[in-house]
Amino acid sequence: ILALGGDPPKDLENYDKSKDVFQHGKDLVAHIKRFNENGCHSDSRGFGIGVAGFPEGHPATPNRLKEMDYLKMKVDEGADYIITQLFFDNKYYYAFIKKVRELGIDIPVVPGLMPILSSRQIIKFTTMCGAHIPDNLKSQLENAADNDAYVEELGIKQCINQAQELLEYGAPGIHFYVLNKSSHIKRILNSVI
Repeated sequence: ILALGGDPPKDLENYDKSKDVFQHGKDLVAHIKRFNENGCHSDSRGFGIGVAGFPEGHPATPNRLKEMDYLKMKVDEGADYIITQLFFDNKYYYAFIKKVRELGIDIPVVPGLMPILSSRQIIKFTTMCGAHIPDNLKSQLENAADNDAYVEELGIKQCINQAQELLEYGAPGIHFYVLNKSSHIKRILNSVI
């Protein structure tokens, strides 16, 4: 189970998260862990528990030290692995791994990659999550304008290069944000594996 806090419902304007059963990711992780320990799952091993990590920071937590404390709390409650928010520059993953290990977190940290399929789509996603697009990639996207076929090719090549570099670095795998589209992922996997 990937235990995420999730986004507030889009149709509720002044959503009050304080009324949620699970206030923080650590609370959800602790609940799943108790569920596993109480034998509520037919498999004696229970569910594996994943949590989110944010190499470039979480938009709702501008204090990076506090954010890393939150991550440590989720791990201490029983997380088995971390999947990162999307990023386009591997330096953020490398710096994040260093911080994670300095906190004594030794579970796998799986980098999350999102292949770029359109300029509009990626601007929307990066605006929402606070991820940065490297200047050279950004200028190529701007030059492509609305040529989605060119942008998709650019995105596939960029994702292949990024994934290969991460795997060579020692990443335990790659989590691809595919958004229910598979043709480009098949091409990426065939090039990376």
